[in-house]
Amino acid sequence: MDNMVLTAMARAGDLASYTTADWVGIGIAIGLVLILGVLAVLLTRKIFIRTIFGVSFLGLVPLILFQLWAPLIILALFLASLAMAVSVSGARSFQDSIAHSFKHIRHRRGTPEEVETTELVKKVAEAIEFLASHKIGAIIAFQKNDAIDIPKDACIIDARFVPALVETIFFPNTQLHDLGMVVIGDTIHAAAVRFPSTTRTFTGKFGSRHRAAIGLSEQVDAVIVIVSEETGKVSIAHRGSITQCSLREFPTTFKNYMLVTTPYTREEKEKNAKSSD
Repeated sequence: MDNMVLTAMARAGDLASYTTADWVGIGIAIGLVLILGVLAVLLTRKIFIRTIFGVSFLGLVPLILFQLWAPLIILALFLASLAMAVSVSGARSFQDSIAHSFKHIRHRRGTPEEVETTELVKKVAEAIEFLASHKIGAIIAFQKNDAIDIPKDACIIDARFVPALVETIFFPNTQLHDLGMVVIGDTIHAAAVRFPSTTRTFTGKFGSRHRAAIGLSEQVDAVIVIVSEETGKVSIAHRGSITQCSLREFPTTFKNYMLVTTPYTREEKEKNAKSSD
């Protein structure tokens, strides 16, 4: 019963929102439908011969024309009445459908976070490709949910992430090239940042940059990109693990890591801190 009452109230609200023009349009649509029905009856019973045109010779010409064009007239009236009814009674739902369609298109374009990440991925991929192709060593930490501690001796930059700036900072023999970079959003926050090195034992050869990247990823939720100055190979460290990827795979792999939200819990941080001591 309550649902019926609510439904009736909702319908009453919709009718109350109709303007005078809406009601006039509905009346015209109903009138067109009635005319269409009358013409259909007259045409099927051929009553229109006597009621409309009579039997005189002068009436034969419009009679013939009407018989030829009657189906088209009825079709036109039907389409007109249908269009009128839809434009009046369905205007709101039609507008809602259009709005929903545009909303769906915007949704397919991605959320603001995804759009910003996509733009950042393009710039990062360009910088990493240059560094890797020239075998320039680099370690870049992209902060996510956990703040990265910045030592006092680090160099605060706070400049927009631009591939040329990244390439310049890590260029060999410059004062900032040997340590890490911290990126927050699309901003290079700091350079010459010393990251904590992991104490874990790994199989294979891992240099100081790789061990520092793993060490940082064990403590904070961040994505750390490493470029080897010996081989030019690219690796990504995240949550205590490290993955090597080709330049072709890098944009997709990096974006997936950036979109994953996996902040460390308090228990995980305490456990990682004990294991690193």
